Amino acid sequence: ANLKWEECVGICTDGAQAMAGKQGGLQALIKRVSLNAQWTHCMITAKHLRLNSCVPS
Repeated sequence: ANLKWEECVGICTDGAQAMAGKQGGLQALIKRVSLNAQWTHCMITAKHLRLNSCVPS
């Protein structure tokens, strides 16, 4: 895709180091190009994992 990463204003990922890492994750790569991009943690994944532990198999 021809995304204009310099225009990116927000990043929402799970908390995995490969995505959220400030040194070498996707967040870091995007922020090198778009200094104003803000990262937020995606709560949907966390809620899904929590629900799986509550519901009997």
